[in-house]
Amino acid sequence: MSKLITWIGGAVVVALLAVVAGVKFFEDPHVKEGRALFQYYCAQCHGAKGNSKGYNAEHMDPRPRDLTDRVEPYMGEQTNDDIYLTLSRDVKEEEEVTDPEEMWIPGAMPTFKYTLSDKERWSLVAFIRTMHDHEDEPVDFTQPMAAQRPHIDAGAPPALASLKTDELGKLAARGKHLYESKFMCFSCHQIDEAGGIVGPELDRAGVRLNDKWIFRWSKAPQAIRHDTKMPSFGMSDDEALAIAAYLHTLRETA
Repeated sequence: MSKLITWIGGAVVVALLAVVAGVKFFEDPHVKEGRALFQYYCAQCHGAKGNSKGYNAEHMDPRPRDLTDRVEPYMGEQTNDDIYLTLSRDVKEEEEVTDPEEMWIPGAMPTFKYTLSDKERWSLVAFIRTMHDHEDEPVDFTQPMAAQRPHIDAGAPPALASLKTDELGKLAARGKHLYESKFMCFSCHQIDEAGGIVGPELDRAGVRLNDKWIFRWSKAPQAIRHDTKMPSFGMSDDEALAIAAYLHTLRETA
């Protein structure tokens, strides 16, 4: 009898594993693609299950949104287009927004407009939709979608050493503002032990990193390392140079 019970128990386990494997095997290919993208780019903050329990979440203020709607209803009230626009917006400060209809989101959520293809962003939407109840129609993947990722030229910046001291100081001050207020780089990087832990700490960035490299990396990280998790923010040359000038000043030990 004990052998029969053991056999039945083993069969149940195998059956359950087969069901789970079958679900993933027959998963919609777009949802599957979105799942992989989410785990790579989003899980460190939103959590692998979208429950705002990523390893970086506790270092962020405001905390990443819980995408499951278990705490409060929000995602289910959004349309597919709303989620897509969140992923695809231009990063702006509030005073830069002139159109009241324009998508503006305060907080540390980056854009993926300059990192992922149109199709990839819609695949992310399709996967995120599996995390909560909603009444919107499934994403229509028959509509035209660019499958090629955007290419951003990192460019060749002027050397900061060519700037006068007062010019460099003003540029660094602007870079600090951009770092803290517009692009919110502290969500992923630490300075003086404050900030996120996704990227490397930047206390001694001015010693460790060449200012021209900082410019190119800030503007187009995928042009330097295609598999980096750091998204491109659509920075202008002036903004990337200002960020480089600010990080160039970070030379002291903590």
